Amino acid sequence: MLKLLVSFIVCLFYLSSAQAQLKVDRPYQFQANFSSVLMQMMGKTFYSSDVEELNVEDWSTPGVSIGYHLNKRVYIGYSYHPNRNLVLSREWRFNGNENDGMIEVDHHTGQFHTLELRWSPYRNGFYASIFATHITKANYTLDFIRLDSTMQLGSNDYASDVEAEWHAKKINTIGLGLGYNFISSKAFSLGIGLGVPITINQTYHQEITLASKQAVTFKPLDESLGIKTIREDRFYYPVQFYFSAGINLKRLFVKRNPFS
Repeated sequence: MLKLLVSFIVCLFYLSSAQAQLKVDRPYQFQANFSSVLMQMMGKTFYSSDVEELNVEDWSTPGVSIGYHLNKRVYIGYSYHPNRNLVLSREWRFNGNENDGMIEVDHHTGQFHTLELRWSPYRNGFYASIFATHITKANYTLDFIRLDSTMQLGSNDYASDVEAEWHAKKINTIGLGLGYNFISSKAFSLGIGLGVPITINQTYHQEITLASKQAVTFKPLDESLGIKTIREDRFYYPVQFYFSAGINLKRLFVKRNPFS
């Protein structure tokens, strides 16, 4: 058992050293991001337990990441995530703890443009990152479908389902991430990671409209309370997943030691 443990530690140290050196030998990194494929396969696992269904309508188009390993510990890069059309359904309530019905969400995420700085505290491929992301306009269509004859909105009950439109323009975020990046001696590389925003600019979820699907007129105060509920629920939270594969290339120019 002791020999096996020692062998494992030696192997881990060797792989860590090899990973660190490959970042220097093959610093140019080009990867395709297949996170949408993973989301389509895993479905609601990525979301809260009350999500009953999640589909990624355009999951087959990958994102791209390009970057450069400055040394064994530091990486800088740019990534692009195309717009995703996510469709999900879950329980919903406008008031209190009662379940008013179901919500069906048709969500266009917008395009993600991200600049990222990674730091690897160890010699292996684990890293922590800080990133800045610009997101083009995101859109939601939300259908609130009542379970009973009425749905409570604000202080009153209405014999109506509710349709809402949610729009956000030019969303900018700063976030933190964790991940792992593996580089093989044959130039093939793999990456998996997660980025979570810690700040979001104030133009986030500013345009919300509410309407009755049965042409019922809502009282202004009830309508404003419904909009407030949607705003505070934060349907849109731009977390980024990375599930990438690609290649790492050698330096274009290698400085030669004149004394070698």
